[in-house]
Amino acid sequence: MPLRLRWIPTLLSFFCLTFVNQWISNIISFRQAQYALKLFKATNQTIQPLDDILYTGWVPVYDVPYVDQLGLLTSVDALTACYSLLIVTFWGCRGQKLLPMAEVLTAEIFLLPMFALCQWFTVVPDALPDCLSVNNIPFDGDMTWVWTRYGRACGDMLWSSDIAQLVIFTKLWEQTFKRGCCRCGKITVKFLIRVAGIVFIALVSAIALAARYQYSTDLLMTIFVTTLVTTHGWTPRIAKVLFIKFVNEEAEAEEGVALVRTSEDNTV
Repeated sequence: MPLRLRWIPTLLSFFCLTFVNQWISNIISFRQAQYALKLFKATNQTIQPLDDILYTGWVPVYDVPYVDQLGLLTSVDALTACYSLLIVTFWGCRGQKLLPMAEVLTAEIFLLPMFALCQWFTVVPDALPDCLSVNNIPFDGDMTWVWTRYGRACGDMLWSSDIAQLVIFTKLWEQTFKRGCCRCGKITVKFLIRVAGIVFIALVSAIALAARYQYSTDLLMTIFVTTLVTTHGWTPRIAKVLFIKFVNEEAEAEEGVALVRTSEDNTV
């Protein structure tokens, strides 16, 4: 039975995710600023990053200011955006059905709010001590700016949205070859795609760690939880309910014929 996209829920979900994600990111930054202010008043100390073994043992210590690390920080966002856009373009060019893309949106509406709420509840010191000052996060109690500010968050350290996007769209890439998958000897193209996705995720994770963009635990937990969501059997079921409409072509054809006959009778 042919499938059609439910456009209203799809567009509504997209705009809500975009706005709510940025709004909660600003609240996370506000909570980080209030925590830093409270800490400074109580102990006369500035907020410091948590102890991460990859920072202290394996990744070299950076003595350059935060503003000089923006190249690495921006590259994480740029690589994630390019990877996702490339896979969507490739999926569209192959004329794939709508269900895999609906599953992507379903994973997004489950994961992004969950990530945001967890970080709203618990304040985690940002891995970059001067994040608040560089990103011009206000330290006063006025919260009006959280509705209008667009930019990088501070304290967004429990999960990695970038890594989550890479896992989600790697799954979409795999589903593109779900049927009629060609083989290179005994190795399927789907397997090669999975390996390529893992390598790319590892590369972006290494850049994020080098830029002090995330803690290592954030990256590992994001990969684990996002993989569970994208591979769970309930994800396609929910996607069908929320975003997919099953079309009965025979019923539509009969309805069209009936409308034509009614129009002809009215004319006569």
